[in-house]
Amino acid sequence: MGDPWDTVRAMSLEQLEPILQAESSEVASVVLSKLDTSKAAESLGALPGDQARCIIYALSLTENATPNTVDQIGLNLVTQTSNKPERAFDATPAKRLGAVLNVITASLRDTLLSGLEEDEQTIVLNVRNAICTFKDIPQRLNPTDTTQCLRAVDKSVLAIALASAEQTELTAVSNFVLKTCPSVWPITFAWILPKAERSKSLRANL
Repeated sequence: MGDPWDTVRAMSLEQLEPILQAESSEVASVVLSKLDTSKAAESLGALPGDQARCIIYALSLTENATPNTVDQIGLNLVTQTSNKPERAFDATPAKRLGAVLNVITASLRDTLLSGLEEDEQTIVLNVRNAICTFKDIPQRLNPTDTTQCLRAVDKSVLAIALASAEQTELTAVSNFVLKTCPSVWPITFAWILPKAERSKSLRANL
């Protein structure tokens, strides 16, 4: 048998994520150490914050790990993944649930998550990381990607969303979008700004 780590390194991020979530921080730190730097960073970024911090700490303690130990970990991982039964779903339960919660109303989503959090805090943490709603945009979206992401959004829907944000507690979201994507100003002008503010704001942003 060849190097088991070649098999691990060939895995996609979707395949690596459940492995990293299921294994201990010590094992996960060894896995990250054997991956290419870019893939290790992406894999770490896909994990819940608390787990990622534990793995980073464990990685700092891997200096004395022996080659035999590392090889055995790689072999065990490959054996486990090859012996897994065929799954009916490609995505993890957290991602499937997150996809559903993304499209329901905010009040119902919060109610369901609050109820689930009382019994399964770990599951809720994974689900929250799989959700990206309007209010999550400033935290989850890279500013340089704003323009590209908004191209797929209907202009009238975007204008209404930003206008509603200005009238609720989501002004941080509208400010983030307007700052990182100036091209949306023309389509949101009439919705967001009172008449008295339009000319003043326009002069400030020319």
